[in-house]
Order: sequence, then structure tokens, then C-alpha cells
Amino acid sequence: MEGAAAGCEKLKPGGPGWAPVVVEKTEAGVLLPMELELVWDTVLPKDLFTPNSEMGVILRNLQKQVPLRRARLRKDVETLRHILGIQKFDLGIVCVDNHRIQQINIYRKKNVPTDVLSFPFYEDLRPGKMPLPLHRDEQNLGDIFLGVEYVMKQCQEESLDLHGTLTAVTAHGICHLLGYRHETEEEWTEMLQRENYILSEYNRLTGRSLEPLMKRCSQDRFSVSASVYSMSNTSSLPESSSEHSNSGRELLNSGVGEGEDVDTGQASPHH
Repeated sequence: MEGAAAGCEKLKPGGPGWAPVVVEKTEAGVLLPMELELVWDTVLPKDLFTPNSEMGVILRNLQKQVPLRRARLRKDVETLRHILGIQKFDLGIVCVDNHRIQQINIYRKKNVPTDVLSFPFYEDLRPGKMPLPLHRDEQNLGDIFLGVEYVMKQCQEESLDLHGTLTAVTAHGICHLLGYRHETEEEWTEMLQRENYILSEYNRLTGRSLEPLMKRCSQDRFSVSASVYSMSNTSSLPESSSEHSNSGRELLNSGVGEGEDVDTGQASPHH
């Protein structure tokens, strides 16, 4: 699996800001190595996910480049949850621009924007197996970061509907949260089959005609694009310039992200 994190100065053992790799639960409910937590705030607001014992789906829009119909996206996400039978699990959806998703993607040593990055709560989940939470705070699948600006450019180039494509991209991200990967041909085929099922059911229920994200892309392309962050990946952060290390702080200090669209309403009850 490949990782994602903010671009920042490399943390050297014993140096300023360094801490041993310790896995903790973040405010968003995602398990992250301490090294990633130390730089997380340089990219995203500390209050990204407001604690809520009845969250369901929490949707946050942190970008202003692309007009976003959150009500439609929320409805589509709820339809996907219904198809997969995961309504009792919390799920975070964060919409970001090229700059933010590229900063996160740098941790994968991919200094480019991308369409989607997934952060699973259950890192060792086998594909096709449902999580078995023992407590309410374990009823959490994780978080998906949608590169809305990146997806919009693809839609313009291929004459595709933005919100339909975001739904297909979200389905791909949810598959990652449920243990699916595409690192080998066998995994790629298995994940494609799952996405085919999800979107065929979605199309049947909505009358639309969405195609799986993986069907439109080669296996090679997916080795460098839509990815899942591995909680077991504890390699050091990549070297980067001071420009990269400060850009996230500057973005947050400029007020971008404050007072933007936030939707913590729930469309289905928890069981």
C-alpha cells in the first residue's frame, strides 16, 4: 500500500519536532503514525471533523475553485452506503483543491495532485469482509479526500459530468476503506469487480450510467493515482523545500477553509 501525507521538512530522530512512531487516534478518528500527525495541521484545519457521537456521513468542502453541489454528493454517498450495507459506520468526505491534495500526496513521494486518497480506520481489513466493531467509536470506516479540482479538469477533458464522476471516485475510495487494493493484477481485477457491482446497483437505483473509475484507467495508471494510506507505512517523510513546508501554514493562516461549506447532518440513523 502507498501512503499520503503533507509535504514538510524531514523529521530527523532526536531533532526538532521528532517523536517515535506511535499510532494514535486523531480527532478525525483515523489512525496515523505520529510522524504524519506532526505535520497534519500544516495542511488541514484542526477542527476538520467536529466531534459528533451521531456523525453518519460528515462532508467538508475545503476548496473554492469548483462549485460543488453538496446535497447531491451527500445523497449519492448515502446511496453507495446503502448498496454496501455500511450505514452504521461513520465516513468522512473531504473535498480539496490541487494544492492540498498534492501536499498530502507528497508523502507517497508523488509530488503531483491526484483524484482521491483514502485513509482507512481498519488497515488490515480483508476485501469483502465487514469490520466487526466492539464499541461505538469503532463504527468508523475512515476518511476520503476528493481532489475536486483535479477531477474537474478530467471531466472537462473527457466531457464528463462532475458530480457523477465524483460519485464514481467516492465509490473507489470506499472500496479502499473496505480493504480493496490494486497493487497486483489479481487485486486490481477484484477491486474492479467490486466497483462494477456497486455502480451497476447505483445505476439501477438512480437511472444513471456511471462507470467504475478503474474501468476508465489502466492498471499502471492506478499505481500512481487514486491511493490508500497504509497505517503500517512508517517510513520517514520525504525531503522537501522550505516552500513546501510552509505552504500549508500559509494557506491556513490566510483563512482558506474557514466558514466554508460544512455538512454534519445525518441522512440515516445509527444502529
